[in-house]
Amino acid sequence: MNLKNNQIKMGELLKNQEAKIIIQSEFPEFNKPMFIALSRGMTLEKVLNLARGKVAGERIDRVLVALDRAIEQHGVGKSVKSRVRQDRRKKHLSRSRRYEGI
Repeated sequence: MNLKNNQIKMGELLKNQEAKIIIQSEFPEFNKPMFIALSRGMTLEKVLNLARGKVAGERIDRVLVALDRAIEQHGVGKSVKSRVRQDRRKKHLSRSRRYEGI
């Protein structure tokens, strides 16, 4: 599991756009600016412990699986835009190196 045994900080997790979308769609009741600001320094485990009384266990398990999949595919703290930019740079560099030999 790439969530560091739920010891990952929420701020780090929220940098991943896909993870942020999952959290916002599954927990709209916690999608308030003040809650997000307060939770950034908390670990995922602490936030889940706070949510357990208000949210069904199956829902939490489903979110954990989705978050793990998102982090596994895209990495922590990397947004979709930054990966696209990185891919474009690599492609541009490979093209420019091809033409250097002419």
